[in-house]
Amino acid sequence: MSPRRRVVVTGVGVVAPGARDASALWANLLGGVSAVGPIRRFDASTFPTRIAAEADDPAGDAATQLGPDLGERGRIWAFAAEAAAQALAGGGLAPHGAWAATAGLSLATGMGTYGHAEVFFAAAAGASQNGFDGRAFSEELRRGLLPHAADRQSPGALASRLARAAGIGGPRMASMTACAGGTQAIGDALRWIRRGEADVVLAGASDSEIYPMGLASFCLLGALSRRNGEPRAPAGHSTRGATASSSARARGSSSSRSGSTPSRGGRASSPRWRGSARPATLLA
Repeated sequence: MSPRRRVVVTGVGVVAPGARDASALWANLLGGVSAVGPIRRFDASTFPTRIAAEADDPAGDAATQLGPDLGERGRIWAFAAEAAAQALAGGGLAPHGAWAATAGLSLATGMGTYGHAEVFFAAAAGASQNGFDGRAFSEELRRGLLPHAADRQSPGALASRLARAAGIGGPRMASMTACAGGTQAIGDALRWIRRGEADVVLAGASDSEIYPMGLASFCLLGALSRRNGEPRAPAGHSTRGATASSSARARGSSSSRSGSTPSRGGRASSPRWRGSARPATLLA
């Protein structure tokens, strides 16, 4: 039995609360620096939880190499583009390079980006004493939709456009498995490389739950800390519970065994090489 293909991380990208890249995040971890604080994105004064770990909007410097196709679609897209660009740069890979034809992409996201007014103005218009007025709901929804609504609200659209922006022609997958999504995306990428389905895989996750409906949902679950007066106190110091967060990560790895390579549509073709000198990379 041949040994399993070795997989190595070769590039890392991060957009996280209090950190614009992986080195800043690592420094915060070593220094015990917390990014939890009062919510700034909207008025949370009427919520039982008014603190969160908020990531700043990325500057976009790294993401410019991926082109304009990923812009103006909300924070989840902006986080993913920035983290992916950082990971590619860290791995020494330029978009649409020779590496991309047999590369894969495995990305986890949440339910998408919704403007508060987009959802609730339409819901209010559809509410009536006699039930639900579907026509009023539809008309208000059409009037209130912000640009790129279909892309923003379809989790698979981000993976598809990100792959196209980087020139990735191998297997691609969009996962939506909540808190386990990022781990699943990286695990799937690992398996693709070990099976020889891709030489390079860009893998990771991007999400943002800090908006009124997202915060309200987690407050109703009773899952969030109400330690509003001391948000950076150590866990377990007072009221227990997690805090909402927004972030993205992407990362990469490499291997040293021969195997099949995917065709542009993502299927494995006949092996194109023999021996043990063919590298493979996972970018996460």
